[in-house]
Amino acid sequence: MDLSASRVVLRPRSMAEILDLTFRYVWGGERRLFLWLSALLLLPCLAVCLVAHHVFDWDWWWTWALALALGSIVQGPFTIAAGRTMFERGAKGKDVLRAFGRRLLPYLGVLIVSRILLGLGWLGFFTIVLPFWAWSRLAHVHEAALLEQAGPVEAVMRASRFA
Repeated sequence: MDLSASRVVLRPRSMAEILDLTFRYVWGGERRLFLWLSALLLLPCLAVCLVAHHVFDWDWWWTWALALALGSIVQGPFTIAAGRTMFERGAKGKDVLRAFGRRLLPYLGVLIVSRILLGLGWLGFFTIVLPFWAWSRLAHVHEAALLEQAGPVEAVMRASRFA
């Protein structure tokens, strides 16, 4: 990855500048990539959830749990696409999916480890601080696993340091 080819100058920014760049980035020239990924990945997830609820008669509670689980996995290609479009123009959907496929098993390992740690944090539900502290330490495991190509334990440690 060539940092000199970045579409954005990398420097400390104020919150207003960050929000301005975010809107420009999200509504910029890569909409087609994200729409293509959405059609390819999110529509089947929606179909699976609707079939689970209406055909297999799942309660809404279990349907939403399925949607959250699928969303955690499907978030991966969007993370890779966001990283790619930040540093290169004209990122291809096939390349994004290929990169995600190469990182799928480590990514699933990261999801399992982070969810176990979140569950342990929620065991302390009698305190308000512990669950949110655990979540804040694990919020960036997806990026560490996919963009930095870290393994499960390394990604958790990197996300914790980042937080």
